[in-house]
Amino acid sequence: MPRSNTAMMPKVLWAAALVASALMYGEARAALSCTIMAAPPTIAGAYDPAGHLDLQGSFTINCTRAKQDKNWTVWVGLNQTTAQALAKAPPYADTLAYGIYTDAARSIRWMDGVSGGSTAVLPFSGSVTAASVSVPFYMRAPAGQQDKAAGTYQDTLTATLRLTDSVGQQLGTTTVTTEAEVAKNCSVGAAPIAYSVSYQAFRSTALVDSSQSVSVTCSKGTQVSLSLDQTTGVISPIGLTYALTFPGWSPSTTGTSSTGTLPQSFGLVLTLPAGQAGTCASGTCNGTATRQITITY
Repeated sequence: MPRSNTAMMPKVLWAAALVASALMYGEARAALSCTIMAAPPTIAGAYDPAGHLDLQGSFTINCTRAKQDKNWTVWVGLNQTTAQALAKAPPYADTLAYGIYTDAARSIRWMDGVSGGSTAVLPFSGSVTAASVSVPFYMRAPAGQQDKAAGTYQDTLTATLRLTDSVGQQLGTTTVTTEAEVAKNCSVGAAPIAYSVSYQAFRSTALVDSSQSVSVTCSKGTQVSLSLDQTTGVISPIGLTYALTFPGWSPSTTGTSSTGTLPQSFGLVLTLPAGQAGTCASGTCNGTATRQITITY
């Protein structure tokens, strides 16, 4: 019996030593306490397909440690994919490709895996127990994304702060919201619009010419209206009255189609009433009249 008691003693002491070691290690890991915040929490800008939309922000990390601790390294991961997109809510739901990067050249996409995050060393010194570090991030929505619906595009990502690397102890999380505004835009086709007509004095029927139209292309979902500075007038100096109208057309129309943005054609009709003598003193006279079309969107 005495031999049995003596043989078990080292085993009990060894187990107790393991427990003490595990408790000490756990306290060392918990001694670092951190918060992470995006600054600013929302980054926003206006997108024009003629150029990149480049924005910048940072993650501010604040930590406290025990006096005897070393200078810790922290890691920040971002839960974006290689095909991240800003989204526009209905109506005219659409997406705008973009990415967040760890470098100002926008060449290294910030991810959440082993090789995709960013690390920073907390600048503790001496017996100082609090330290802060700012880790910049860089956003880009690349140029050339045509035919996007006008409106606000938005996305929200989560940043995770960990100790040392991508598999380290999680210390905190924060979110960053990215926004891009696509402005309403309309362009007009070939201008000016010109009529060339021949009117014989005292003709028995009105002269009607519907050969001309206005072509307008607008960003998807944009409502557009067209108006004339005046719809009737006199052709000078020959004294012929006329009317210029957009017949059979409602006050507004949409600048979109099921396949994307297409030119919208608005027909114009020029009418010279019958029976006009005019003021021409010779066999043939020429005259002109100019009107202005306003496009509102």
